[in-house]
Amino acid sequence: MPFKKGVSGNPNGRPAGSPNRVTATVKETIANVFDKMQDDDETSLETWAKNNVDDFYKVVALKMLPIQLGNDPESPLTNSEGFTDAQVDKLISEIKMNVREQK
Repeated sequence: MPFKKGVSGNPNGRPAGSPNRVTATVKETIANVFDKMQDDDETSLETWAKNNVDDFYKVVALKMLPIQLGNDPESPLTNSEGFTDAQVDKLISEIKMNVREQK
């Protein structure tokens, strides 16, 4: 017999929203390595971003944008995988212009 909606088969299981042990360990390890790399000018994210501006915006900055999961016509932004190459190029150009204007 299936469980009722919202009722767990294991009420003493991992709390909802908490990462499993492996995920938490991997995230902590990546954060530690990242922190150590920031102390070295040759390996810091800032240095890489300055030397690889287009890649920075495509790989890092787009991942930091809010993600819209629905198809709301009032808010056309979707996750970064949903952008076309033309949209990414236009967004990068607009960001670069804004950065230059702020200097």
